[in-house]
Amino acid sequence: MGTRRRCLYRTCPLHIPTRCILSVLFIFITLVVTTGGAPSYAASGKLMGETDVLTIYPKSNGGSLADGSRDSSGRQLMQAGSNDKETLHLRYIHRNSMESPARKEFPNRAEEIEELIAMDQMRVEGFSAGMIKWERADFDGASQTPSSSSPPPSADINDGAEVPSPAPGPLSYPYEDFLGRLFSGASFPGNVGQYFVKFAIGSPPQTFFFIADTGSDLVWVPCSLCSVCSMETAVNGSSVFHAASSSTFSPIKCSAEECGLVPPPTFGSSLCILREPTSCTYGYSYSDSSQTTGVFAYDTITMSSAVGESVHIDNVAFGCGTNNSGPSITGIGGVIGLGQGPISFTSQVGFMFGSKFSYCFTSFFNRNASSALVFGDEFPGLELLSPKQYTPFLVNPQSETFYYVDIEGFEVEGERLPIRSQLWRIKADGTGGAVIDSGTTLTFFVEAAYKVIIDAIAARMSSFPRAASTAGLPICYNVSGVASPRLPQITIAFKGGSLFQPPAENYFLSPKEDVFCPAFLASTTLNVLGNLLQQNYLVEYDRLRSRLGFAQARCSLS
Repeated sequence: MGTRRRCLYRTCPLHIPTRCILSVLFIFITLVVTTGGAPSYAASGKLMGETDVLTIYPKSNGGSLADGSRDSSGRQLMQAGSNDKETLHLRYIHRNSMESPARKEFPNRAEEIEELIAMDQMRVEGFSAGMIKWERADFDGASQTPSSSSPPPSADINDGAEVPSPAPGPLSYPYEDFLGRLFSGASFPGNVGQYFVKFAIGSPPQTFFFIADTGSDLVWVPCSLCSVCSMETAVNGSSVFHAASSSTFSPIKCSAEECGLVPPPTFGSSLCILREPTSCTYGYSYSDSSQTTGVFAYDTITMSSAVGESVHIDNVAFGCGTNNSGPSITGIGGVIGLGQGPISFTSQVGFMFGSKFSYCFTSFFNRNASSALVFGDEFPGLELLSPKQYTPFLVNPQSETFYYVDIEGFEVEGERLPIRSQLWRIKADGTGGAVIDSGTTLTFFVEAAYKVIIDAIAARMSSFPRAASTAGLPICYNVSGVASPRLPQITIAFKGGSLFQPPAENYFLSPKEDVFCPAFLASTTLNVLGNLLQQNYLVEYDRLRSRLGFAQARCSLS
């Protein structure tokens, strides 16, 4: 239908109105002179929320893409609200979708679930590793080593006081709605239980699938910095982004403030020579041991609207991953981090859509369904089956990425279980608490809470004989001879009075005929509400108001 660019300027801070006005005027005049008429605006992301103007250097005409070279001119880019409100589409599919370009077939459901569980356990048990603090090397000096704070492990972060809410964003901005299709990831290589979106990076656009992950921050894609490679060239058989083919690719210098927002590579030196700064290199690891290493850079992201219109978001910081490995590296694309850290996609351009995003996961094993990932208020075509409820997010100072929620109680068949409140709390050392996560399939509870929940379910399933552990699920029941077995109803009570009462298909799995198993596992670190529990629910992350919204819905848009 067309191509459009947005230029969004942040409301001027009260203490420097003159500087902001002059900067906007300068950009406007420059654009008019350049285009010979009314400017065609471009939406610009920004990392440093505490600064009002960010200087971004365009790629120089000469030099290697990896050496951080620039010409001497700089572009002054600021962000703020748009006067228009649009809806953009990113299709959201799961790994078992028939539309998956790398669908993996399993001989039976049990093997598929077993592989999912193995991935989940690595992810959840590794979450605590994210509490480690890291720092880059001093400029022209010695590097600093990671450290972690260690308050008394028994202390709760909210003992005797309310847990602080995240710092509020801008009070009000006009914004756009971004809407994209969600793809099930159950059929991608490795069969990790993630959901995928598809969009493009670069100018001209190069399209990839991206894992949509609320448990991480970095946006990255497999990347080649080769200046003479053909576009068809791939690394280890994977699709890669060719930086040399993008006119808008702009590596960030190691001396830039933005470079301090990404962890340095695990190997090699992160020393930055101010006299001759090179590109900012990073090393980003995931809790399942997957990792990406490469160059931190800016480029344009292109997303498609519901009416087929392309919308470009300029200067989004992302990882150009030149060395990527691990079980959740798909070989067909990268990751779009939706966490709360400063480098996530939602933090960089959140002002454009009111600092809010939502998704609606289709049934995990439905290979023909897809849904949407939405940035903004509207979710076109979605039918809600229950009123939307809200619960506030909690803050964990030791882990800025994850979305923590406050569980006040757990019920089985209407009976509140005797689970100590401390088992839901964030401890002072950053461990514990409960997070909602799009990248974990099953739901995990800390050991003591898990035992109480499983015992309560067992009491309500006493009419069914126990079956052998299957597909990595330790507790299973034989329901043969019963056409429609009645499974116990659970309820999770959140702070604020909201009650989450999912259907049994969201927390029981059937790895084989006549066998049902609770889709809960024990964790040694924290409680994680996985995407299986969230299926066929609208789940809304409202960062402006620091709250989670949810409502039962018909999620399939196909």
